[in-house]
Amino acid sequence: MTVSEEQLQSLFAQLQKRMVDNGDWDKILLTLTRELNEAGWIDEVKNQCKELAKQSNPPMSFQVLLDATTPIANEQLVLFKKKGLIEALIRKSLDAQVES
Repeated sequence: MTVSEEQLQSLFAQLQKRMVDNGDWDKILLTLTRELNEAGWIDEVKNQCKELAKQSNPPMSFQVLLDATTPIANEQLVLFKKKGLIEALIRKSLDAQVES
């Protein structure tokens, strides 16, 4: 059986709602934020933003700065993702959802 993109989006929305309702979404977000902070990722992204903003003449808007920084930040997340923390947190929450 093939699952359509629409069905996947619907399933994701349902799971996300359940995770938000029972507090798992916030737990995952807090854990991920803590881990990213401990790994230095947040400071690195902030420093990159500051450097880009300093070099900009005329000053760039927030949206332009965000657009310029996002690909760099995402590349750095690949290394963090390899640790498997993100998937482990989500899987644990989903397993609990399926069991209940």
